[in-house]
Amino acid sequence: MFNPVTYYRLARWLYLHRIPLLPRLVEILNVLVFHCYVPYTVEIGDGFEVGYWGIGVVIHPRVKIGKNVFVAQGVTIGGRNEKPEVPRIEDNVFIAAGAKVLGDIVVGEGSVIGANAVVIRSVPPRSIAVGVPARISRENIDVREYTGWPKCPPRVADEASAPESDASSGPLTRVFHLVESFNLGGSENQAVQVARRMNSGRYSVTVGCLSTEGPYLEMLQKAGIPVADFHPQGGLLSPRGFCQLLRLTHFLRCERFDVVHTHDLYSNLLGVPAAWMARIPVIISSRRDLSHWWWYTPRNRKLLRRVQSLSTFVLANSATVRDFLVREEGFDASTIRVVQNGIDAERFAKQHGNREALLPGLDSKHKLVAVVANMNVEEKGHVDLIEAARVICSVLPETRFLLIGDGRERPGLEAKAEGLGVRNNFLFLGRREDVPDLLGCCQLSVLPSWAEGFPNVILESLAAGLPVVATRIGAVLEIIEDEVSGLLVPARDPQALARAILRVLRDQELADRLARAGRERALTHFSFDRTLLELRQLYEEGQRRRDATRKTMWRDRTKAGAASRLPG
Repeated sequence: MFNPVTYYRLARWLYLHRIPLLPRLVEILNVLVFHCYVPYTVEIGDGFEVGYWGIGVVIHPRVKIGKNVFVAQGVTIGGRNEKPEVPRIEDNVFIAAGAKVLGDIVVGEGSVIGANAVVIRSVPPRSIAVGVPARISRENIDVREYTGWPKCPPRVADEASAPESDASSGPLTRVFHLVESFNLGGSENQAVQVARRMNSGRYSVTVGCLSTEGPYLEMLQKAGIPVADFHPQGGLLSPRGFCQLLRLTHFLRCERFDVVHTHDLYSNLLGVPAAWMARIPVIISSRRDLSHWWWYTPRNRKLLRRVQSLSTFVLANSATVRDFLVREEGFDASTIRVVQNGIDAERFAKQHGNREALLPGLDSKHKLVAVVANMNVEEKGHVDLIEAARVICSVLPETRFLLIGDGRERPGLEAKAEGLGVRNNFLFLGRREDVPDLLGCCQLSVLPSWAEGFPNVILESLAAGLPVVATRIGAVLEIIEDEVSGLLVPARDPQALARAILRVLRDQELADRLARAGRERALTHFSFDRTLLELRQLYEEGQRRRDATRKTMWRDRTKAGAASRLPG
């Protein structure tokens, strides 16, 4: 009884069971006995501990706290204010005495908050935050090595590294991810990275594809993840496509998957109907773009909307895409969920690339600007960059633009650069698998697009420690704060683009400030830990919705049966 957590758990149980007055009474007793304010409305996971009986601990009523969190005496999380912006504390976090965690921020999994620190910005997973205001002093830590973890809960280890603990608590959730191919691309990368990280703990993962070509296939094979091929030769509407639809339906039904998650356009069109016919409990389809390429005719858009209406939720990777789907495509907002892309920050951690090996003929005097984008559609804005280069190279002739990517627009872009007299300033590198190394050679990353859903290249550039210049469109506004973590310019404005690029290339202090802020934002807001947590919550929400629907149907059938037996 001499533990404030016991009082909180009792008050929480009474609150969830809708027992009046008693939850508030127990909460008041907790404050009087322990001087510990942990409201019963706070959502706290298992393994929560407080130090020195929680004396002086204050937690905001709307805070969410994960599993195995230790809070020392005198800690404030969110405070007693009525502001809606409150922190979220993820699993396995240690918060030392006197620390304050304030504002709409996230303290990442496995992190340590130092004594008397005042945290007002998000803390990346597995990091140490100290000072006033708090700064990140160490990254990639093991929380147990730095804390000793008083009264250590039995499950401090990262859940991803302890599958046996999750497996013992219940059956594994079987998840089937479906993607068009394993070629280099944003959707493909996200699908493969999510599958690799999810294939442990409580999940058993299988990945399906419409084509087995591409370098990401090897990553799945090395991770030991089963891959199933459903290649519709001749197209989805061909006889072969129909056969693959039936084959996929049979496969999903026999394997008894709990969740089917499709990641792109063609996997939506094949996977969602198959999962619906196989009666998969939770079906997640995806929209990751703003329908700006040739396939999205009015007829096709209507077809896609009908297909995706069969899914439990439609997953958008940005608020911009969500708003577009509601406003332009007519989707019901209640069926759309937003989970932003994650970034493998360690893979893109800035390292000094070997220019001589990667880019023969270039040396330290050249200023390198990276542009990572395919050349399949003109909306990527390469034309504007080439026009801007004429101004930039007249001021800084040593500037070289590295165009990483390929596509049918490439010959026209090469001809335009030749016509404007800047062909020697452009290196058309084609598709590359060593993008992190190439970014490590550059001073700046640029995205001149006219339209974007959620551009992974910006996250990769920020994680690589590069300043970024991008157009003020779509979800770019959700990633970059202008003049803080990057520079934003209007789309289709080569002159504004040129001015912004010149500012960064000529002002090293500005470049360093933007790079630092950008990398911190990538680490704190766009980690795969956050992406996986939100996907897990989405899958669980889908399962709860399915269970609730079944209970409602059973209750309605029971009432109907009882009514039919009543005398007429």
